[in-house]
Amino acid sequence: MDCILHIRNTKAKQVCVWRNDLKVRTGKKMAQSGHAFEAYTKEADECDMFSPRWFYEYGGKRKIVVSVINEEELDNLAQTLDQLSISHTVIVDSGFTEFNGVPTKTCLGIHPVFDEDIDGVTGNLSLY
Repeated sequence: MDCILHIRNTKAKQVCVWRNDLKVRTGKKMAQSGHAFEAYTKEADECDMFSPRWFYEYGGKRKIVVSVINEEELDNLAQTLDQLSISHTVIVDSGFTEFNGVPTKTCLGIHPVFDEDIDGVTGNLSLY
């Protein structure tokens, strides 16, 4: 019974971290965030029962968008996630419609992860 109660209380989510210093149109923000949220689907891993991805897929597909001040903070967060072995993807816009043709890091998508594993990392960031 304890195991069932634990499983029912386990939650997983995805987090998109947006660079707040970028001045772009709303549609671009939405498109880049979409890329961040779909990046995990390109992974070849199975959706094993009781993995973060399983709880994400079957637990409501919760998505959170938070922000950092600039590219340096985005890079620092990516480095922290690497150190913690938390799967993520940095989204780089090609620059065709924004950023004067310069490829630009816009956001970071954190792949499905248990709340308890990510809240200490992103919980202090402002909701976007």
